[in-house]
Amino acid sequence: MAEPEPFDAEKVANLTLLQLRRVDERLTTLMEIVVRQDERLARVERDMGEIRRDIGEIRSEMVLMENRMLNQSQRVLNEVIRMQDHGVENHPAR
Repeated sequence: MAEPEPFDAEKVANLTLLQLRRVDERLTTLMEIVVRQDERLARVERDMGEIRRDIGEIRSEMVLMENRMLNQSQRVLNEVIRMQDHGVENHPAR
């Protein structure tokens, strides 16, 4: 019968250390990936904030433009009413 190999503590320690180093390398790689993804996510969040701000500015500009249009339309209407009150007809000039 074959005799079992004697217990070699140094060999077991070396193998255990090798396994721990492999796990540590994998963990380091995963941490690098997580850090890169976190940076990407931060950029996306920053860009989303800028987009929200831009949309708010566009809405404000649209409201201002609408107010200007309404004011100009009101001026035109007031002028038409004033002209009708003074007897000017709606015929185009010839």
